[in-house]
Amino acid sequence: MPGAFRSSVAVATICAMALAGGCGLGNRYRVVGEWSLQQEYYFHKPIALWAQGNDLYALATGQYVIQLTRDGNIRKQWGWQYLKTPTDLVFDTRGNIYVSESWHDQVFKFSRDGKLLGRLGGPGEGPGMFRNPVSLAPTPDGGVLVYDIRNDELTRFDAGGRVADYRKLSAWEIASDRKGNLYALLVPGDKVRKMALDGRVLATWGGRGSRPGKLNRPQDISTDKHGNVYVADTGNQRVQIFNSDGKLIAWFGPEVLLGRPFRPGAVTADDAGYIYVVNAADSHILKIARPGMKDTGPPSQ
Repeated sequence: MPGAFRSSVAVATICAMALAGGCGLGNRYRVVGEWSLQQEYYFHKPIALWAQGNDLYALATGQYVIQLTRDGNIRKQWGWQYLKTPTDLVFDTRGNIYVSESWHDQVFKFSRDGKLLGRLGGPGEGPGMFRNPVSLAPTPDGGVLVYDIRNDELTRFDAGGRVADYRKLSAWEIASDRKGNLYALLVPGDKVRKMALDGRVLATWGGRGSRPGKLNRPQDISTDKHGNVYVADTGNQRVQIFNSDGKLIAWFGPEVLLGRPFRPGAVTADDAGYIYVVNAADSHILKIARPGMKDTGPPSQ
């Protein structure tokens, strides 16, 4: 397998100790796990992260989807036959994985073990065509939303891969909740916009600044099972958590790493309540427990 990880070189290391720190409206967040990926060729950082079931799925600039267990072991790596510049990945309601790919201007559909199931789009302009698809979000009907940053367009595909909707949108990243609401990081403006699938604007919050609730060059957005919205507020070196209407619930920043640089580049939360952050400062994946959570170790596999 060209460029594949060697088991002795590609190491996922778990730091099980709970680190003091964290902040969030008076609460404490703490790191309870940390993974560092190494390989024999240049590795920048995972550029997307998605928590599903008992595994984590990360994208690497080395043309891979990396499947990790919750205790930091590499279970599987795949996608090198198709991926050159992957940009995002999401799960649909059936558990299939979609990966956007800016080199081929396509979206690849895989099974959870990496079997290619289909492709969406191709180079070009117009409905179902892409020039740089950078962000994905699932829809409740089993379809997927694809945001193309060069065309400034949002395309919705149904579960069968057909174009169901198509509209202009100027954003950086998108996410969706289980009710079908769409959340977009707007550029310029450093704002979050909540929209219905038909394009109606439901709420807008944020804006450039450093005060709680404000944003500075945010890089990623995601939601949890409750509909809460997580923003990697990269320029402010923190993760902010909002409810679905934009009310700030909590945040945490460099305190979780006790003096080490903290620059969140991607964020997601699992159904157990743990938060996973890609720290762009050192390319580590951090597992973060919320205030009051007891870390009982990784779930059984």
